[in-house]
Amino acid sequence: MADRKPDRKPHWRTVIKRMDPEYLYAEDLGGPGTTLDVEIVDSGKCRIKNPGGAKDTLYIAFRGKSKKLGLNATMAKELTKICGSDHWGDWRGWITLVVVHGRMRDPTTEKLEDMDVIRIAPERPRRATNGSRPTETGGGPDAEELAEIARREAQEGTR
Repeated sequence: MADRKPDRKPHWRTVIKRMDPEYLYAEDLGGPGTTLDVEIVDSGKCRIKNPGGAKDTLYIAFRGKSKKLGLNATMAKELTKICGSDHWGDWRGWITLVVVHGRMRDPTTEKLEDMDVIRIAPERPRRATNGSRPTETGGGPDAEELAEIARREAQEGTR
């Protein structure tokens, strides 16, 4: 009998769908430590649905990607620093998305829960030595940048 690899078990989100499937979530990218370099080509204001109702928020959209990333205050502050402007219309260019395991407020219960979340690395991706744009699989944050993301997350959680 041939050795057979066990089938990959499906993530629970394959059954329990998000209310706004056009937005990007951590499980769309992968587990903690996953990084993705993307180019912001659009940003704006939108209304997102959740079990507690709907709320206004901001989003960024990426070249070649169909899903947008809804922003929370932590990500908006990071983009303000990276892009040098507090107006979302100025948020353009390359950034690195990082999946981290962190504490986030559940929109329904308002309680902090541990979950995988998307964060924005504190620095733009490094260009390749030939001057080309970073690839979608390279240029992620190093250990120091991941520590800075964790520090800022902890700081946000204490406010």
